[in-house]
Amino acid sequence: QDRFSLLHEENGWRIFENKKALPRAVLAFEYRVFKNNQEFEEFFFAPDFDPAHTVLLEEEIPAFEKAGTRGQASIVSYSPDTVALTTKSLDDAILFLSDTYYPGWKAFLDGKATKIYRANHAFRGVVVPKGDHTVLFSYKPQSYSLGVTISGVSVLATVLFLLFLRKWQRMHIR
Repeated sequence: QDRFSLLHEENGWRIFENKKALPRAVLAFEYRVFKNNQEFEEFFFAPDFDPAHTVLLEEEIPAFEKAGTRGQASIVSYSPDTVALTTKSLDDAILFLSDTYYPGWKAFLDGKATKIYRANHAFRGVVVPKGDHTVLFSYKPQSYSLGVTISGVSVLATVLFLLFLRKWQRMHIR
């Protein structure tokens, strides 16, 4: 009863709210590095692991001081290919976003590109320094850019071919 509360019940179906679920975006001030799946599971399922304060990463973060305890992350806007957030903290933190980590995502901290870490094995994390910041996640896969480039080159080649063909016809049909 302290974890779930009934929100709605109809036709034999019940909808519950998990009162202990973390928000979609959280600032974490601690991290641990895991080397393999077994070590990840040991850390993640340990009784003392608190996902509200600690993030599990696959690599070290250079020059990160694990000292803070309080901060706030808020989602400003959310769409399928763009997520904008603001953060406020007195210390350096890791912005944990419980959206899937995928190589096509890019992150920008106050307008400058920044690294996205794979957090808790499947999600996204970005280092944010102390202070107030804006973080933007944008989905820009290389396949899209490559497709646009190939399409542009193809259209240009077709136009040039048609112009050449037209000129060739004028020269040889007379």
